[in-house]
Amino acid sequence: MFMKTIFKLFLALTILTIFSCEEDAYIEEQIPEFDAINAGFYDNSFYHDSLENPVEISLEYTSDSIYKSGSSSFLINGLEFILRLQILANTNSNESNLTEQFTLDFPDGVDIISKSKKYNVPKDQIDFYSVKMLNFGSTIDRYASWYSLNKMNRSIDFWVELHSEGLSIGDYITSTESKYIAFRHFDKAGWIKIDMNDKFNPKVLEYVLKK
Repeated sequence: MFMKTIFKLFLALTILTIFSCEEDAYIEEQIPEFDAINAGFYDNSFYHDSLENPVEISLEYTSDSIYKSGSSSFLINGLEFILRLQILANTNSNESNLTEQFTLDFPDGVDIISKSKKYNVPKDQIDFYSVKMLNFGSTIDRYASWYSLNKMNRSIDFWVELHSEGLSIGDYITSTESKYIAFRHFDKAGWIKIDMNDKFNPKVLEYVLKK
């Protein structure tokens, strides 16, 4: 009986190890090797654009006049990124589930460094992924938390305000200065500098992508 128990334990551990190795191998296979870079740094081995006219979002009232919303796009070496913003225009609205949010849409083949955090909502808990806020000089490498790897979803939020739940989600909701977004296009890394001094008026100032 004792030997049978030991054998079952050994078998379980062996299976767990095999699956763990397979998962690690899967992750390693999916994220290609690429040269690590640092946010804010570039040289002549990068495509680079420091924008004379920052990318901004023009907001218009929605048909119900509850929100103001808008979007703006920009290209990085042919890759289209889209910023989408929705804010409350009528703070006295009686509507339920009022939500404000700032979102980034990105193209196929691109992944974004993200941050995951658990939030408590009534009778549940949610995992929320948001754009990770990077400081000048932060390392961007293959070991970061890359969002959208092998997933259909090509959008990620900078921040979300769920008014009905009293939740403010995402690092960028409290940012009052310029920060960096890290992205990867297959085996080439890049960064986007964004001015978040006013969360309702974000501005893309500069971006690079490794050649």
